[in-house]
Amino acid sequence: MKSDPFCLFDAANSKWQVLSLDQFVIALQTFQGDFQTCVLEIEPVRGARANLAALLVRGQVINLYKVDRQSTRLDSRDLMAALPGGRSALRMRVLVLTPYTARLVKILLEQRGNETSASIKSEHLEQVVDGALQSPAPLLLHASWPSAQGLAILPGSGLPPRHALFIASNQILHSAGGMNALYGWKEPACRVRLYRSQEITPAWQEYFLHFAFSWLAGYLLGRYEELTGRLLSNAIIRDLNFTTSANGWNISVSATNITDQAVFSSPQEAGQVYQRLLGILLHHAGPMLGVSLTDMILREGLARLQAPYRLVYEQFRTYEPA
Repeated sequence: MKSDPFCLFDAANSKWQVLSLDQFVIALQTFQGDFQTCVLEIEPVRGARANLAALLVRGQVINLYKVDRQSTRLDSRDLMAALPGGRSALRMRVLVLTPYTARLVKILLEQRGNETSASIKSEHLEQVVDGALQSPAPLLLHASWPSAQGLAILPGSGLPPRHALFIASNQILHSAGGMNALYGWKEPACRVRLYRSQEITPAWQEYFLHFAFSWLAGYLLGRYEELTGRLLSNAIIRDLNFTTSANGWNISVSATNITDQAVFSSPQEAGQVYQRLLGILLHHAGPMLGVSLTDMILREGLARLQAPYRLVYEQFRTYEPA
C-alpha cells in the first residue's frame, strides 16, 4: 500500500482551519496575491472523508487531485466546483513548498504503490541511499520517522540526490540535493520507501522533461561556447530569458546555470514549453555553426542523456534534425 501523502502535513504540524465558502475564497485570493507555492489539503467538516489536494505554484492552481485510495488528477480550472462537502463549510490546512519540492510532492501524490519499503535504523539511511543511487532509473525516496518526513529525488545511474525536502514540527527545509537534514535526524528507527519511476505517471513525465531540458540546454550552451566563444551563447541566453519572461515561465538561464522553477499542469504543456526553448538554442546555432554541425551536437547531447530521460524527451520532441 502506498504511503499517505498527507503525512507531510502531520509532520509539519499544519493546523486545520474551518472555513466558510466565503472565507475559503478570501484565503485563496491571499495565496494568489502573495504568489504562494504550497499544497492545500481540503476536506468536508462533516461526513465521510473526501480529500482534495490543490497545488499552487506562484499563486496559480497548477494541479488538483481527488484523493481516495489513489489520487486522480482533476481539471485545475475547476477548484470551486471540486470542493468537497457541498461547498458550505470545509476544513483546510497548508504545506508551504518551493517549485522544486512541489515536483516531489506531485510524484508522491501520484504513486500507485510501486515501491520498495523497509524499516531500518536511521544511522543506515545514508548507506541505503548510496545503494539506491546506482539504480538505472530515477527513484523518489520517502523517509518517515515518528516525528519527521523526508523526500528526495535520486536521479539514477550514480548521480547525486537532486532536490530534497525535510519536514519536522519546527522546520521545513528545502535543498538542492543536500541530504544532511535527513541523515542527521536523531530518531532511531526509519521507514524507507523507494518509489520507482518505471510506472510512468504525469508527474514523473514532467520531472523527466524538466531534467532533460536543463541538462540538454546546459550541454548545448557549453558546446557552443567551446566552438564560437561567448558571442553565440550570449545571444541565445538573451533570447531565452526574454522568451521566458514574456511568457511568465519561471526559468532563467546564465552561462553557467539553468534555473528551472516552472511547474506545469501537464506533461504536454511542459513538453511544448521546453521544445520551444530548445528550438531557440538550435535555430540560433544553425546560421553560425551550420545545420549539420548543430544537429550533430544535439545528437551528441541526446546520446549522453540518461536513457529514462531521453525516452520521455523523445515522446514530446517536435524538432527533427535534418
